[in-house]
Order: sequence, then C-alpha cells, then structure tokens
Amino acid sequence: MAIKFEASRWLLRDVIHSVYIMCVEDYEALMYKHQGFYPNKQVIKLVDKLKKKFPFDEMNIAYMIDEDFGTVIVNAISIETIRAKSFDEITDIISNMVDDTVMDAIVRRLGKSATEDFDTDYALDRSNYDQVMDFVNKLSINKNIKWDVYKFLLDPSILFSKLVDGLKRIYPTYQKEIKKYEKDMTSINTYLQTELDVKGEAIFSDVLEGVIDVSSFDNILIRSSFINSKALVCEDVDGVLYLEVGFEFREAIALIRGKNDEENMLNTIGMIADPMKFKLITLMKEEAMYGKELCEATGLSKAALSYHIHQLRNIGIINDVKEGNKTYYSLKREKLTNMVESFLENIR
Repeated sequence: MAIKFEASRWLLRDVIHSVYIMCVEDYEALMYKHQGFYPNKQVIKLVDKLKKKFPFDEMNIAYMIDEDFGTVIVNAISIETIRAKSFDEITDIISNMVDDTVMDAIVRRLGKSATEDFDTDYALDRSNYDQVMDFVNKLSINKNIKWDVYKFLLDPSILFSKLVDGLKRIYPTYQKEIKKYEKDMTSINTYLQTELDVKGEAIFSDVLEGVIDVSSFDNILIRSSFINSKALVCEDVDGVLYLEVGFEFREAIALIRGKNDEENMLNTIGMIADPMKFKLITLMKEEAMYGKELCEATGLSKAALSYHIHQLRNIGIINDVKEGNKTYYSLKREKLTNMVESFLENIR
C-alpha cells in the first residue's frame, strides 16, 4: 500500500469548499445538513468577501441554495476536481464537466437525492425536451427553481462557464486571504506527516472502521483542509482512496470515537430527551424504516429528518442499511440500553 500526504493541496481543495459555502444560504447549518462538512467559523469573513466578487446575478445561481440540487452540483465539482494539481486545471475540469459521463452521474445523484424511488439504471436523454421536463417535475425540489434546473440539464455549459468565470474573479482574493493561515496549516501538516510516518494507515483505520476498508486500497492520498475544519472525509475515485483531514481533525476523530464513556452517556441521554428524537427512537425500535416512512410518521421534512438522523448516528445508536435506492434505519437497542443503564447506575 502506498500512502502519500499531499500537504500543499489544501489551497486547491479549499477554493472548492469556499464555493460550497457561498452556494448555501444557511452557512451555520451546513454541518447539520451535510454529513462530513464542518465549516471553519474563522472563514465567515473570507466567504463574505468572496461573495462580493462572485457573479451570482449573472449565473442565476440562486437555485444552488436548494439543498438537493446545490449539494449535487458542488459535490460533482468536488469529486471531478479532486485530482487537480493547479488552479488552471480546476477551471479546465469544470469547463469540461458538460461531458455526458459527468452529466449522467449528476442526473443519477440528483434523482437519488430528490426522488424517493429513483431507478439507478435510469438514463435521461437530455436532447429530449419532454423527457427532461418530466424528470424535473418528479424531483422533490423547490418549485421556484425547477425551470432553472430544466435549463441547466439542457445546456449545462452556461452554468459551468460562468462558474469558472466566478472562480477566476475570487481566486486572487482567496489566495491572499487564505494564505494568512499558512503557518497554522504548516504546523498541522507537519504533525500529520510525522504521525503517518510512524503509524501509517493505522492513524485512521480505527475511526473509519465500518465506513470503508482502508486496507483494500493500493493507493491512499491524504490532504488537509482549513475551511472544512473538522473533516475526516473519504472518497473512492477510480480505485484511489482520497482522505480529507480537517484543520481541527482531532475534534473530528473525537466526534467519531466519542471523547469518553461518560460524555457519550450524557450526550445520549440529552439526545433521547428531545421529543422528536425520542419519537424516532420509538418508531425504529420495532422495525427498520426508510426515510419516507419516517417523514410520514413524524411530519418531518426530508431536511429535518436528515438532521435528527445525523445526530443519532453520531452517538452510535442507529444502524443504516442501503437496499436499492432506499436507506433503512433501525435502533441499536442493546447499545442504547447499556448507555441508559450506565446512566442509572451513576445516579443511584
């Protein structure tokens, strides 16, 4: 296994993260809505400064604020540019994202995120106006943006070319501002490199257990991030495992491992005391349920359910199993019972 730490790449990854943040209206809620993204609060001023130079009006990019569509587009950009070695290469890749293979992947991601029973083998003929309109009408997204999504699917080059123009406008400011943190990043990168030299793959294999088998990859590329500060994110791209490690990655690892048994116990008690989370736990204790069923049983929106499920997953008391296009959630009854019994033992 070859493990390579590409410490200098953090500047390139973070310019994409900046776009992610700019295209989501509720910056603070990113960490709740999208797993694996924990924005660094220190960069709020930087993002605000970048927004002033970003051509939102020209791009009609407001629809990217929509949780499903915006996430799909920026995720696609992030994955496609993950191998980029320079800013020019990033802009070249985005300009060429009109490629059918990339667009087919975007359609599949959009369908899976915004349509409950999407067929993964679905093939959209983007030259067929009626078929594209039918696809867009079936998406569970804001009605006000459906026309913009329809236009994007018919001709994605307009959005991508203007996105490239926007990146070129913000990059000089971005580069100047983000380099203020270079000393901090050098320090954390030195620490990471030392840990990797000593521990190799073991540095992350325990916290990624059950998520991805690190030992099954011949090549692992590790990069750091300042903006996605508490990240410990893995992406399998063409058989290469890319691990993104945030500036505050120790906290990310602590979130996954649980800082200690007592804190885990108190977090769990706090979570199940919340009326909505208690209702979800009660529903999942009897049988595994998928997202739409839980939304109907609780009256929660898809985004609100995602928030509660994410928190319950973080304390380790639910299982999630994918079956086709659906994710089924069930309660880890024994683990929850042990935590509650531990709490009762401590107050007796």
